[in-house]
Amino acid sequence: MLLTAADGLFILNDQPFFSRFGAIPYSRIEPECWPILLNLFKKSGLNGVSATVPWSWHAPEEHVFDFDGHSHPSRNLTAFIEACRAAGLPLILNPGPFSQAQLFAWGHPLQREKVICWYENLGTFLKQYQSDPVVALQIDCKSDNLGYLDAGGASRGASRGASRGAEDNATARSTDGAAANADAQANTEESAVADGDTAVRFRTFLKHKYGTLEALNQVWGSSWQDWPEIRPLAPPLKHAGLHDWQEFSEQWGSELLGWLADLAKHRILPVPLI
Repeated sequence: MLLTAADGLFILNDQPFFSRFGAIPYSRIEPECWPILLNLFKKSGLNGVSATVPWSWHAPEEHVFDFDGHSHPSRNLTAFIEACRAAGLPLILNPGPFSQAQLFAWGHPLQREKVICWYENLGTFLKQYQSDPVVALQIDCKSDNLGYLDAGGASRGASRGASRGAEDNATARSTDGAAANADAQANTEESAVADGDTAVRFRTFLKHKYGTLEALNQVWGSSWQDWPEIRPLAPPLKHAGLHDWQEFSEQWGSELLGWLADLAKHRILPVPLI
């Protein structure tokens, strides 16, 4: 299966391809249900599958990765991909991040080497499935500004975003919740690291934009006494502050997604990115 794009259309195996993909959060579903879901997908007219690959779930220990299910049946990514191949359905995988808060966490200098390690190990495993059935990678995440509404918000935002990212648009029985717990714990730890870094970057952005704290206070209608007091979306929330956060998060998020896209292309698989 070779997926390309030309003249605004997807081309699969040299034929126009109108994608109708359905999402399966395999890590939250009992493996015996995977073939049943894939068969239902085909019967309902869907012609492809998308799935998130949760880093925290496939790394039960630091630098230890499980893609064959030896530590938990729902970690058997091999079996899931083989089921997609047997069903003749092309597969798009999203290796994360799954929320804006998690994206900012992955961009922290202390996290980047770990992210590279995750992508490299996943890529080594996926080489055998390049283009059959893995036809593309998805490097994108949800914007979750509410995760930064207070000092501890980034942690909750990452947990919530990661959980939602794996659950959306799926219909299936969940497992015992181990995958959800692993995601929540790992992403909370990541975001706790990133929160300070994001706040520093946001303040640097504001200093560059306004020059002085007095100018910022005039526009924001605030009374900050010192730059270190300012945190992302700290109350009281006003339109000007929300606008500046949105502008900052779009710029910083775009830079990080560009870095991850290049990393995925060179460390995971040289397949299309969507």
